[in-house]
Amino acid sequence: MLHKWWRHIFSLALLLTRCVWAEPLLQVMYLKYANQPIDTTPVFNPMISMYKATLDWKMKFFAVEAKPMAPAIIDNIRLCRHDADCQKEDQRVVPMDFSKKIQVEPGGKVLYMFDVLLQGIVKSYTLIVNRLEGSETTIRHVILQGVTIKPAFHRNTYSYRALMGVTMEMVQMELHLSDSGQTVFAQADYPMPLSDHANITELQNSHPGNTRSPPQRLRRMREEAFGEFQYPNKYLDFPVPLESSRTVHFKIMSADGGHKGFYQLEVARGKCPTSEPLFDVEASKCVKFCNVGFYADFEAFRCKRCQESCVNCLTLKRCVQCSKPNRRLYYVLDNVTLTCLTRERALWVQHPQHVIALAIAATSILVFCCGLCAFCQLAGRAKGERGGVGSGQLGGRAPRRQRDTDSNGHGPQPGGAYAPIAGF
Repeated sequence: MLHKWWRHIFSLALLLTRCVWAEPLLQVMYLKYANQPIDTTPVFNPMISMYKATLDWKMKFFAVEAKPMAPAIIDNIRLCRHDADCQKEDQRVVPMDFSKKIQVEPGGKVLYMFDVLLQGIVKSYTLIVNRLEGSETTIRHVILQGVTIKPAFHRNTYSYRALMGVTMEMVQMELHLSDSGQTVFAQADYPMPLSDHANITELQNSHPGNTRSPPQRLRRMREEAFGEFQYPNKYLDFPVPLESSRTVHFKIMSADGGHKGFYQLEVARGKCPTSEPLFDVEASKCVKFCNVGFYADFEAFRCKRCQESCVNCLTLKRCVQCSKPNRRLYYVLDNVTLTCLTRERALWVQHPQHVIALAIAATSILVFCCGLCAFCQLAGRAKGERGGVGSGQLGGRAPRRQRDTDSNGHGPQPGGAYAPIAGF
């Protein structure tokens, strides 16, 4: 009996599995203009059947690329061009023209619908595509790194405020444009000191973490051949000093270049507490004392770096300990002016390897020249000896012995006396 029950349960599970796998679904779907991607909202999911897309003003048409899960097929394709209203126009499209270019007028809206068929089961997918007019001067969204803007962003709200954390040096902004053809110009005013009663310091930063790249902005990660965004984000950053505020102005030029809009963002940054009044840039936190190589600037409420030649300083121009010497320079502390005087080392100290190499090269050349001279001298002496021996042997007779003569030119005579030589 138990065996029969298990067999029925197994058959029911197999039937349910077949039903699930038999549902006609798309494997992938994306829109494109020529070779440029077009984002869909929501991001493609085979279980979702309704999508919306927005064409940039410069995009005159779009094409749909879709691939059903085999062995399903695409059929019953309909196109409604006038305001996405099929009662005004309902055009049938043959399957072979599924990916044809569909023209859309500026400001127009088109509905594109098709079915996926599999063993008599039908699942419909609908796309509503509209094209921008080119005169849009609003943006879709603004995100501040680690900062919450007040009020919550809306494209038709043009003024915002935000409070940064004390440890943040830069306000980093990410702008999402409505049209990729829009141009953004940004300008920041000079930082203004905060007053004791500034109400901007009362703002609450409810999202202090990383607010970049939330999941709803990830696009086209699974789609074939198109992994890029239709709307590339714009990034801006500006420094904000401690205990000051700074206003950033944005000018948005429309895609057609004939219209412009403006946004304004005021960003404030507080100061360190009284117990730790100085801000350490390297540690990115408030401290009581500055590290070696920095001095305390109580007017700016921060630790500032000493000069390059100074290791320990009281102010920027008052040094108490100079930097260690390097290969090229060494420093001498002037006790009168409290400054480090720079001195240049000797050439052989700056480049000892080069000096050693030159000395070795000069010694080698000198040894080579001495050896060459000795060789030439020995070669000439040997050549002279060979020449004298060779001239005595060529005549076939021994060399004539030179006559002995006295100081008057007389040769020796028999018996040892000298006789005069003829001709003298």
